[in-house]
Amino acid sequence: MRFYGLVAKRPVLAPPENRQGHSATEASSFVLTERLRFRHFPQLDGLRGLAVLMVVVEHTLIFQYQRGSRWNLGQLGVLMFFVLSGFLITGLLCSEDRRFRVISLKDFYLRRVFRILPALALYLLTVSLLISVRLVTDTQWKSVLASALFVENDFGGGLSVGHLWSLSIEEQFYLFWPLLFLLVGRRRLLAPTLGLILGVWVYRAAAIAIAPYDYGSGIFEHRSDFRMDSILVGCGLALLFDRRPMHPQKLAPLARFGAHPALLIPLLFVWSIYFERPPFLGVFLTIQTVLMVLLVFHLILFPDSFLGQLLRTRALRLLGLISYALYLWNLLFIGVSVPDWGFIRRMPFCLVASIGVAVLSYVLVERPALSFRRRLSIVR
Repeated sequence: MRFYGLVAKRPVLAPPENRQGHSATEASSFVLTERLRFRHFPQLDGLRGLAVLMVVVEHTLIFQYQRGSRWNLGQLGVLMFFVLSGFLITGLLCSEDRRFRVISLKDFYLRRVFRILPALALYLLTVSLLISVRLVTDTQWKSVLASALFVENDFGGGLSVGHLWSLSIEEQFYLFWPLLFLLVGRRRLLAPTLGLILGVWVYRAAAIAIAPYDYGSGIFEHRSDFRMDSILVGCGLALLFDRRPMHPQKLAPLARFGAHPALLIPLLFVWSIYFERPPFLGVFLTIQTVLMVLLVFHLILFPDSFLGQLLRTRALRLLGLISYALYLWNLLFIGVSVPDWGFIRRMPFCLVASIGVAVLSYVLVERPALSFRRRLSIVR
């Protein structure tokens, strides 16, 4: 999936431009605009590739080498997915509303069906077949069913489908988000979105303080009511950029300095590694989410920064292209060790198998499904 963002409709007065079309007095990565509109952001494709790379690296370190669990690389990768997903989906809804003055719920849900279900169906059918021949023994049928119904985060279990908790959160969220978008309206939705985000932060902090559940059980990370803020912040970012009139030059100092990757990336890793402990548990996910959305904020306004250029490299963008399939398949080879499948579940062959199957899934399943969707003339 390519990532789209917001681009200028028309420029305001700006200093003379250089040969490359950039302002002579402004950084080439920042374009002065009156209003931002939706367009493709290659650096966000690369950020998605980086996200899945972090997930795979953590799985490899934990399951193949029994180390690296405290680094929280996988948690950061999933958080990236959530923020990017909220930004992308809401940007698409804003674009559709601007173009047609209304959004189509039917088209929205059909887009989700064609984007999510074909690759997921292939994975779950494969796992089901392997269960039936006893080549997968860690997962029960009920967990496969829970994954197919997108409730794995509440009712699932088993390593082979356990990672689908994050996909379940996304799909549960997108059951109500377009309805809220339609009912409230694009122009009035930013304030309720910010209210929902703050509400989740307070609710989660209070629940952790009261401690109805053991924090170590993962409930506060895996249950939708405790995690929807991770997607909502991306939604809020898209709505912020969609507001009219928008003068992004006013946001430049914050994006350039206050949200600079040189500051945010060390903060993200230090916070993730050392602060998931009392007395910070109530705000751990909140601070992590704020830092992540600020990083995405910087990448949107300054795509030609060093990090933006790094994320536009071909390798990371290709990883972003197959990220969904790699997310689905990697644990089956990297994480599960019983029963023994021989060398294919050992380094480096487990990585090769994960990437190889992900590429096949993208080429043979995802890409044809998306092509068929376009032939049906479903609004993108």
